[in-house]
Amino acid sequence: MVVGADVDVRYRGLSLVSEVFFRTLRDAADTLHSHGFVVQGGYLVVPPRLEIAGPFGRWSTADAVASARRRELGLAVGYFLNAHNLKLQTDVRRLSGMHDESAEHEVGVQLQVVF
Repeated sequence: MVVGADVDVRYRGLSLVSEVFFRTLRDAADTLHSHGFVVQGGYLVVPPRLEIAGPFGRWSTADAVASARRRELGLAVGYFLNAHNLKLQTDVRRLSGMHDESAEHEVGVQLQVVF
């Protein structure tokens, strides 16, 4: 079961997107729980083509074996060739534990085509 909610607000080039979720997964042996949120603020620096955004999120998982709390901080750049129908997006994210200085870095590039 997954329960979630999101809010998406856009006004004059500014954007705020947020989501929260609560999830329970059950199988024959275990019940796993996970919850978290993400918030992303952005701005169209060259309307309507170029947007810069910054996501921040936290989530946790817990099961009988381990418990983990993670966080994400990033920077994203989106170039809209034809609104959301044709968009190129790249992002850099730092993923780390809540009380752990070890971190992973991810770089992603995505082309979105809608037809």
